[in-house]
Amino acid sequence: MTQTKIFAAEMSCTAGTEPALKPTITVTPATRRSMQNAAPLKTQTNIRVAAYCRVSTSDEGQQTSYTRQKSFYSTLISEHPGWTLAGIYADSDASGTNTDHRLNFQRMIEDCKNGKIDYIITKSISRFARNTVDTLNYVRMLKQLSPAIGIYFEKENVDTLNATGELLLTILSALAQDESRSISDNVRWSYAKKFQSGIAHCNLKGMMGYDKGENGQWLINEQQAEIVRLIYDLYLAGNSACKIARELNSRGIRTLFGRQWEASAIMRMLRNEKYAGDCELQKTIVKDFLTHYSYKNLGEAPKYYVRNHHVPIIPREKWDKVQMMIAGLDGTRRRGCPEHEEAQKKRTVPVKGRTFYNLCCGEEVNGRICSRPFYRSVYNRSISGYNDERSLKSEALRTGIDLSGKMSEMYKYTFAVWRCAGRFGEKKGNKMIRSGNHSCTAPILYEIALEQSFMEMLYRLKRNYEFAGKQSELIKSCEQSLDYSGSEHHIDIKTNLGLFLPCILKLPEQNPAGMNINVFGLDCQDTPLRNADGTLKTSVYQSLKHNTPPPEPEHIAHAPDLLPFDRGIYTAFVEKATVYGDTVEYQMTFGGRLKSSGNQRKLEHFQGYRSFLDGQTQLFLDTWQVSSSTIQYRRTKKK
Repeated sequence: MTQTKIFAAEMSCTAGTEPALKPTITVTPATRRSMQNAAPLKTQTNIRVAAYCRVSTSDEGQQTSYTRQKSFYSTLISEHPGWTLAGIYADSDASGTNTDHRLNFQRMIEDCKNGKIDYIITKSISRFARNTVDTLNYVRMLKQLSPAIGIYFEKENVDTLNATGELLLTILSALAQDESRSISDNVRWSYAKKFQSGIAHCNLKGMMGYDKGENGQWLINEQQAEIVRLIYDLYLAGNSACKIARELNSRGIRTLFGRQWEASAIMRMLRNEKYAGDCELQKTIVKDFLTHYSYKNLGEAPKYYVRNHHVPIIPREKWDKVQMMIAGLDGTRRRGCPEHEEAQKKRTVPVKGRTFYNLCCGEEVNGRICSRPFYRSVYNRSISGYNDERSLKSEALRTGIDLSGKMSEMYKYTFAVWRCAGRFGEKKGNKMIRSGNHSCTAPILYEIALEQSFMEMLYRLKRNYEFAGKQSELIKSCEQSLDYSGSEHHIDIKTNLGLFLPCILKLPEQNPAGMNINVFGLDCQDTPLRNADGTLKTSVYQSLKHNTPPPEPEHIAHAPDLLPFDRGIYTAFVEKATVYGDTVEYQMTFGGRLKSSGNQRKLEHFQGYRSFLDGQTQLFLDTWQVSSSTIQYRRTKKK
């Protein structure tokens, strides 16, 4: 009964329908390897295999290993059945922690991307890379190419196309990276021990003036040393780094690598303690052993200063003098040598670019000397009757639109003055009390007057020395300091005087226009000009006062020069400057006390002076020209 029911059911299912068709499956075999099913290297045939070799240093043992690696893999790939040599890529003297500087490694990766390589074989993971991140990134990138490219590490027997390859690779590459860190720590420790023993590690190939001898000693290259001495002599003579660079380039003198000189290169040479025979060790440190980037040592590691490490090119007293000049120029102190830092504590440069940082007050206040420092202030002053292309008048001529009724305009110029700190009074609580009992009465000094008076003093000393020699004011002042100082200071005094004399003797006697420099030391109001018959001429200042145009050529020939200020001489040789009204007394490094007068002059007093501006000699006819500052223009809407 049961069998009959089953048969009937089958007959009912097929009644009135077509017979069912059996499915047919067609398989298309894979022709390209993929990341998921790529076969390991040992099972591959008819593939292009490349080898990668690397050694990290250039010593003889490493170079032998480098040659053997190339020879071994060339033979292995060429003789293996089904393998075709796609190339031997090798980097010599290259670190494994960073791939940026391995040119052949990068070339191999590019060839993989271009389909020239099917497989890479290398000795070990550490030869490929000691950076875990780099190793995994490159392995995954090569596996994702189409077709996938594998790497076989022979020593570890790891194939990146194997199912367990990446897991093993992650573990082993991390160990290789840690090994590199350990090597880096050992190298850093060995250098630290050398530094503690005073053994310098310096590449003399990039340093002008020295060569390395057969036994590692430092030898002076006289031809290059002459250039170094010239740079120091020019700087001691008051020339700036920019001016020295231009001078060397004009003489056809080039850097060690054949380039033109720049001011930054000059300053690096002037600050380099190695030219004085010293070595400051561990100036830079490597914070990350993977990147190998060097950073300035700002206290993360100890520094070591080795005195008298090698034969100097520049005498120590001359090098110290240059450092003092640089300290006065940019407000920095030379670091490294403890003795030099101790000497610098007496010389403070509070603000960058402010030359008269050591001015102090000699005014008597309530029976005692003020002795407070001077501070620099900058003021603005408006110009009346001045117009240029920015003015409303110029804009009206250009556009035809007159805005004079709607806008107000103002021209200003700036000038600097120095004031005693005692003029501000004394601070009590949050208030500044200014009274006769507390405020200093020292005059406000214009910076241009201080600069002019100082240069006039230098010219006076120069001409007096050229005339009187050993009987000059300068020599007598130095001899007095020798009499009052101890014998231990005699050498310093004579050395500083020997450096100061060439600086003032090199002061030019002609201005850039070829005219003899006139150093009157007085303003134009007090400098009468006389005709041939002895009668007085009308001065430039008087002509301006009466609105009479001055006879330009005539006055230019007799006008005093606004002398260019030599900041280098001031910062190098002035220990201290004390203000006594119109007189400033300078305490020099060679012990002498020199005085300059005319320091209370204002901008108006320099009207009628001459200066070489924009390629020609010009007279200053207004105070804004004397300040030699940029004219500031301001335009506002009228209310």
